[in-house]
This record gives sequence, structure tokens and C-alpha cells, in this order.
Amino acid sequence: MAKSYVLTGKDVATKLTIEHKSDGSWLVTGDEGTADVDVRQIAADRFLVVANHKNYIIRTTKGPKGTELTCANQTVRLELVDALRYELAASSNAAGGKTASGGEVFAPIAGRIVKIAVAVGDIVEEGQSVIILEAMKMENEIKSEYAGRVEALKVNVGDSVETDQLMLVLVAN
Repeated sequence: MAKSYVLTGKDVATKLTIEHKSDGSWLVTGDEGTADVDVRQIAADRFLVVANHKNYIIRTTKGPKGTELTCANQTVRLELVDALRYELAASSNAAGGKTASGGEVFAPIAGRIVKIAVAVGDIVEEGQSVIILEAMKMENEIKSEYAGRVEALKVNVGDSVETDQLMLVLVAN
């Protein structure tokens, strides 16, 4: 199933459709056409990206306002945003309103929930700690990448979660 996103950066907003293929690669369609993309992690912060039979080594650095990608000594800061959320934010800004936010928090790794730091109805700021997830005998602080109001908690303390499992839903406040 294809998902729609907007890739944002300095003076850039590109709509993308990304579809996970059965062979593990991705089909990415954007303004410039369609590419078959295969991504393999080769180090903690480096990825080999093969797009339409061309190889790229990409270094990533996570920042508070998106991810910095460096390839061939050029660095750009990008954020991949769900297309619906991007459109809501754009329409809210055009109407003179506050930027819409909200989003979902997913488990980055499999583990067990040891603490939930928020409750339904709480207001959450971007970067705020929301859940503590224990994996491989280490506690991992899960921070929200979005601001908003907690609409739903999809996990409880003691629950086991899988990688990419939905844990928390936020809506714009």
C-alpha cells in the first residue's frame, strides 16, 4: 500500500508517494518521476542508497527540526511529513491560524513499556518524553516528534511492543 508524504527542507516541499515492495525495496514517486530505491544500513549513521541503479552513501544526523543528510559533501536538512498533516498545517497557516500539529508515536524498537509519562488529554510539546521503553535491559526514552494533545494511548505499562507499533496518538490542540 502506498503512503503519501511531503519532503520539506529549506525552500522545498516535494510531494512523494512511497510504496514498500515485496522484495524489500521501495518505489518512490515524486515531482521528478519514479525511482526504485533500496536502502541498506552500513554503519550507525550511514546508509547505502541505490536509486535507479546509482549508488549513494548517505550520512544522517538527527536534529530537532528534521534530519540532516550528507552526500558528496553536500548537507541538506529534510523532514518527511505525512501529506495530510502537511496540508492541514498549510491550510491553517494560510488562514492565519497556528500551525497544526499532532501525529503518532511509534515504537522505534521492540521492547516492554516500563513507564508512560502522559495521559489522555495532556498537552505534549515537541521533544517531550512520553514513554520509557525497555529493550535489551536498557531503558529508552521515547520523545514525541510532535506537539499536540494526547488523544489515545495504545499501550499500557507492562505491554510488549514490536518495532513500529503505534503507541500514542496526538491531535493538534
